[in-house]
Amino acid sequence: MRTLHCPFCTPGPAAIIGKKASPYFPVSYDLFECRDCKSRFFDAAQHPVDIDSIYQDYVPRAEFRRSPYWQFRKRQILKALGRSPASILDVGCRTGDFLMHFDSSIRREGVELSAAAAKIARGRGLRVHTSRLEELDFRDTYDVVTAFAVLEHLIEPEQFLGKLKTLVANDGVLVIMTPSHQCLKTWLIDHLTRRRWHMYSPPEHLNFFSTGYFDHYLAAHGFTLTRRTWASGGMWNPFSRVPGLGFLFKAFMFVLDESYVTRFPLFDHMYSIYRKKSTELR
Repeated sequence: MRTLHCPFCTPGPAAIIGKKASPYFPVSYDLFECRDCKSRFFDAAQHPVDIDSIYQDYVPRAEFRRSPYWQFRKRQILKALGRSPASILDVGCRTGDFLMHFDSSIRREGVELSAAAAKIARGRGLRVHTSRLEELDFRDTYDVVTAFAVLEHLIEPEQFLGKLKTLVANDGVLVIMTPSHQCLKTWLIDHLTRRRWHMYSPPEHLNFFSTGYFDHYLAAHGFTLTRRTWASGGMWNPFSRVPGLGFLFKAFMFVLDESYVTRFPLFDHMYSIYRKKSTELR
């Protein structure tokens, strides 16, 4: 059986636990799971395909509208931080929708590789960097650093995470959202249906981090987990094509995503908030 070393907790051994078809190319990828940290991953090098072609059809929306989803995330971050931030960096900011929910008196910066999305964000008064995070030279740290739906796409996520953690100010917070295979929804799909969990979409999504890996890695670098929730992210609606019922179900799921139920791993969008310990306390 083909084996690889885990790219996250090297040299942990990883073995194939299944095979998943790509929704973009007529090929299948081996799905690996690390025996130590329990993270899962696909090997992007398994097939020679043009990964960039997956993102060519992305057309950013220029219009900005305040979102209850981002307003809720903002409240959770401010609660974890315990104060109003002076600065925030959103990595993978797209057109800056999340950053726009913070007051303009705050230093709001983003990192975005899409030139079209970055142009829109800059037009909104935001400072946006368009290079890979690992290649940027930041002079300052930030009270809040966020990375929503980024890590699962990266071929070398450990380099990205290594740079990301250095950008958080002492007593600041790091917020990460990734798809979680350690939830009831994924388990039900894997064991009771013939469907493919939509997050298993190689080579777009390559990495599925375990809670154990994140917590161990960040604890070793001075971070403490303050809050973790699992939400639907508004992505699941079996009644989306039914007039009226689809709207009601979406509203119900939004209320559910803000409830105490999200403390349990029911759904597949995992939000983790870590606080960086102050040097005075270490």
